Amino acid sequence: MTANETVDCPHGLGDAAWCDICKHGVPAKQPEVVSCRSCGAEIMWGTWPKSGKRMPIDVGGAGDLVLDSSGFIHKVPSNVEGSTSHFATCPEAGKWRK
Repeated sequence: MTANETVDCPHGLGDAAWCDICKHGVPAKQPEVVSCRSCGAEIMWGTWPKSGKRMPIDVGGAGDLVLDSSGFIHKVPSNVEGSTSHFATCPEAGKWRK
């Protein structure tokens, strides 16, 4: 590969050299898995990069959200395996929304 060639990111975010999720195949730091205080499901906390707001993310499942190695949330294309916001799956989500 020459210096001018790019490699497509498997997450659909463009050039893999700039993808904060795949980090060129270097394993990302895994976020801490905790239990939801309402339903007991396993969740991870992430932060939206622009707003700085935190959001619970389901562990596993299928959705369009991933956490990068810094704990930031990113939306990914439907052909990429991601997770779902726990607000969408928790039966008690309404009492935590502001």
